[in-house]
Amino acid sequence: MTALNQTQFDQFELPHPSGEGSLQISVMCPPTLAGHLTDAPVLYVMDADFEYATAAEIARLTALGGTRPSAMVVGIGYGTDDFLKFMRLRAADLTPPVSDENKQKLGKFTLFIGEESGGADALLTFMTDTLIPEIARRYPQASKDNKALYGHSFGGLFAVHALLTRPDTFNTFLTASPSLWWNGFAALDLLPSLTAKLDALDRKPHVLVTVGGTEQDPPTTVLPGSPFTLEEMQAMISSWRTVDASAEFADALREAGLSDVGYVSFENETHESVIPCSMTRSLNYFISKSD
Repeated sequence: MTALNQTQFDQFELPHPSGEGSLQISVMCPPTLAGHLTDAPVLYVMDADFEYATAAEIARLTALGGTRPSAMVVGIGYGTDDFLKFMRLRAADLTPPVSDENKQKLGKFTLFIGEESGGADALLTFMTDTLIPEIARRYPQASKDNKALYGHSFGGLFAVHALLTRPDTFNTFLTASPSLWWNGFAALDLLPSLTAKLDALDRKPHVLVTVGGTEQDPPTTVLPGSPFTLEEMQAMISSWRTVDASAEFADALREAGLSDVGYVSFENETHESVIPCSMTRSLNYFISKSD
C-alpha cells in the first residue's frame, strides 16, 4: 500500500482544560476539500486514540473520486496506545458529574475507568472556546457553522450532554451507543429544559442516535482475567439497557421539539463492532444535512 492510498493527517497538541497535560488533536482534510472549498463541513470525533483512524479513513473513502461530498475530521485524544490509561482519561473528561451513591454502584467497573469523572462541561468549553477557534485559524477552509460532534459510548454520553446543555454548539449531534445509564440515567433529567433552549435557536440541530442491535443481549462468556463473574456481567449489561434506552432517547428528543432525529439499530452488531457502522452512517447523515 502506497502512502497516497492511506489517510494523511496533521497532529498538534493543546493544553488540557484541567491545566495538567495536553490533548492531542488530529486533523484530516480529504484532498477533494483541501484548497477548493471555503466552507468545509467539520466532524469532531471523540476518543481519537482508538477511533480516529477509522473515522478519517471513512471520510477519505467517501470523498474518493470526488463524486460524493465529505468532511474534514478533527479528533480529540490523548496520544496514548495504553488502553487502560485511555479508558481512565476518557472517563474523567467525557462524563458529567456522578453522585456519591451512583459512584458506589459502579463497583468493580472503576477498575477500568478509574475514580475520576465529571469533566464533560470543562471539555465542552475547551472545544467551543479553544479548539474550534484554533481549527479555524489553522484551516481557513473549515466551516465556522457547519460542525458535527460524534461520540461513542462515553463519547456518546458526552454528545448527549452537549446537546441537552448547549444545543447551539454544533448543528449536528451524532451519538453512538451512548452511556445513558451513567449516574442513574441522570442525563435524561435535562430533557425538560431542552425545549426552551431549542425555542431560543434560529435553527434547531439535527440528531442521529445509533446502537448495535446486540448490545443488550446477555453475555455468555467473560474475558480471561476479568474481575467480573458471568452473572455480574449479565446484570450490568441488563441494567444499562443500551438498546432500549437509545431508542427511548430518540423518541424523547422528538417529543421535546426536535423534528429531525434519526435512529438506527444495526442488526447483529456489538458495542465494539458497531463503531465503523455508526461512523459511516453518521458521516453520511451529517453531510446530507450540510447546507
